[in-house]
Amino acid sequence: MSTALAQRIDQQKAMLQNAIIVSVNTEEIGQSTLATLDGQRKQIDGMSVNLMKTDENISRSRFLLRAIKRNEMQIKCIMILIIVLLMLSIAIVIYVKMSTGSSSVPVPPNNGNITAFFPAP
Repeated sequence: MSTALAQRIDQQKAMLQNAIIVSVNTEEIGQSTLATLDGQRKQIDGMSVNLMKTDENISRSRFLLRAIKRNEMQIKCIMILIIVLLMLSIAIVIYVKMSTGSSSVPVPPNNGNITAFFPAP
């Protein structure tokens, strides 16, 4: 019986050693996993900072786009005002021209003499 008991003790020692080896391996895997998770946490923190910067840049871009749009509308309004004033001026000139009754511009007689345009001093 003593050999059976010794054999059983040896089996339990072997099982205990296997359990210790498994627990050491498990601890190593746990430490590796913990290191991986720590690295991933740092990556996520970095992403969060980058996301905040990106959000700030988008807000700044929206502000600039609104300012550009506002300037564009101001320029369009000024151009429309200029066009209306020019058309009004043309209409006034045409009205004045038509109301005077003369449709041709008077040309002073030249007779081949250029001094007719430039009087002598």
